[in-house]
Amino acid sequence: MGLAIESRDHPGRATGTPLWATVSDDEGSVAGVAAMTRPESLLLVVDSRVLDAACAQIAEHIFLEGREIRHLLAVTPCAEAFIRAWKDLADWGVKERRGLLGYGLRDVAHFGDAPGRLRPAAQADAGLMTEWFCRFCDAVGEAAEPDKARDRTHDRIAQGGLYIWEDEEPVSMAAAIRPTRRGVAIGGVYTPPEHRSKGYASACVSRLSQNLLDAGRAFCMLFADAENPVSNAVYRRIGYKPIADFLRVAFERPE
Repeated sequence: MGLAIESRDHPGRATGTPLWATVSDDEGSVAGVAAMTRPESLLLVVDSRVLDAACAQIAEHIFLEGREIRHLLAVTPCAEAFIRAWKDLADWGVKERRGLLGYGLRDVAHFGDAPGRLRPAAQADAGLMTEWFCRFCDAVGEAAEPDKARDRTHDRIAQGGLYIWEDEEPVSMAAAIRPTRRGVAIGGVYTPPEHRSKGYASACVSRLSQNLLDAGRAFCMLFADAENPVSNAVYRRIGYKPIADFLRVAFERPE
């Protein structure tokens, strides 16, 4: 829902021609939704009762449109079903699988005691934030084109969605993204290596989460690398609770 609202309110953030597709079950109810707001990146949500059939239909639709898929994000069973369907059609192999844990929070349990304060990023911070955003993308295995990263950073600052934890200087960042009427996601959490292990990321995320709840959101959510014990421990201590296992999949073109 948040992605759809963001695409409606900020169409300039999409690159290429976005794709929105739904699959209906025998009773006419929506059983699956596919979204591509960036070229070659697919977000997929499918009812588990019609998993294989819905994934096959979505894969066929995307294939017949002549689109390529380099990245996929979906809950693990859905991702696996789509991998099978896409391989049958396009014969693309899987280059990388990265497990993610989806978390949700309704009450902040711990703020930490790191020195500093949270503040919105200003346009004067755009250069540093762009650099950090590129580093963040590299850390999570996403390509970040500097020009697009700069534009996205300026846009996010202008919309008031990018935040900095400052301890005499910027030491950590996080963004509030894909807001809906009831919830909001937190993403782009990044602390440079020289500022890690000091509690800055925990302070940044916990305070931002509380501010968003105080502003009227019923819940916050975020993703964490399933293989990173540090970030998972931080988020759980703040009060985030696991919701579902996700897979981020990178495909590679057949030779």
